[in-house]
Amino acid sequence: MTNATLKPPRAHRAALIALPWLFLTLFASMFLAFVWPRAADGHVVALIVSALMAIGFVCSSVAAVTFGRDVVLGRYPGTDA
Repeated sequence: MTNATLKPPRAHRAALIALPWLFLTLFASMFLAFVWPRAADGHVVALIVSALMAIGFVCSSVAAVTFGRDVVLGRYPGTDA
């Protein structure tokens, strides 16, 4: 059995699952703190930036769900499968 076929400990898998969601939480909090007040006032540039950030948030959310599913199913980084 090689190191690539061994499963990481539960704490490592939990960290792998939590990391993308922590990024998304930080991303959303930065949006709410800095962009949302301007966008709510109707500033055109802030609305455009909000739309671009929404696209980035949706893409990152899909990636986080997919990555979390892969980790749960045992297809985490560093495996040959």
